[in-house]
Amino acid sequence: MKVLWTGEVYENARAALDRYGLILEQFGPRDLVDEDRFIDALAGCQVYVNGGFEVASERVIRSAADLRLIVYLGANAGTYVDLDAAKQRGITVCNTPGANAKSVAEIAIALAISATRRIPAGIASVAAGEWHSPVVSALHGLRIGLLGMGHIAQAFARFLRLGLDADVLYWSPTRKPAVEADLAVRYADRLDLLSQVNMVSLHLPEQAGVVLGAAEFEAMKPGAILINTARPQLVDAEALDAALSSGRLAFAAFDGFYGEGTRDLTAAEERILRLGPDKFIATPHIGWRTKEADVQAQAIGIRSLVEFLKDEPVSNRVA
Repeated sequence: MKVLWTGEVYENARAALDRYGLILEQFGPRDLVDEDRFIDALAGCQVYVNGGFEVASERVIRSAADLRLIVYLGANAGTYVDLDAAKQRGITVCNTPGANAKSVAEIAIALAISATRRIPAGIASVAAGEWHSPVVSALHGLRIGLLGMGHIAQAFARFLRLGLDADVLYWSPTRKPAVEADLAVRYADRLDLLSQVNMVSLHLPEQAGVVLGAAEFEAMKPGAILINTARPQLVDAEALDAALSSGRLAFAAFDGFYGEGTRDLTAAEERILRLGPDKFIATPHIGWRTKEADVQAQAIGIRSLVEFLKDEPVSNRVA
């Protein structure tokens, strides 16, 4: 049985594949972004492990005649896998929820501190010999609102509450009283939250659609900060550009950016990048890219693969 795997494969995962006599076809995380190349690589593979940036679209899945199992090394499998197409083909899809929660939460903290302390602009000023040092706000002095309360948001909230004693509100499609009690965070309706907080951090799947548009930015406090370690598509680019350009939004920091290098940017997206470190920064979707997160995700994914091979119920099945 052949396994197509994108991204690094660590020792324990390799050992498991060898133990079950599986043939590994490994590619880099961006090697199969081109759909035609991806389809060619999947030929003859029964298992596909997604640790990269390629998208298993309906066309890809329909072209993969031998494919029986997809393991997505992350939580939001629907972002990179057409789940409906997989269901129609009878292909099992599973994910690895929570494996990268602490790693992504670390990036959220890093971006939040960079935003509040204006670190990118400070670095630029030193490089220019200007040594600007304005008085700024401390992260622990802000009221912070989280949209979403899954594994990553809970890890982020734990850092904020127990590490910084920050004031944290959250909104989620499902209220979570146990989390509220554990972390001393408070639930608020979405628009009410936006009107109260100094910083908004996004922790929702791409399937949530656009959650921040012109109306939501208008509802925010003037001078608020936006942190997005979820998906760029949760934020309307035109509205973000307008909010940042007008000063309604003081700063935004993303882990990842629209298209992630797979398409040309729109005019609004280009303008956002040109705003510079006084207004906007983006990292190249690195929140989940730690060895610790990868090792844990691969361990969870291998467990599901072994269950599949043994014809047992597959853990973390999403399709």
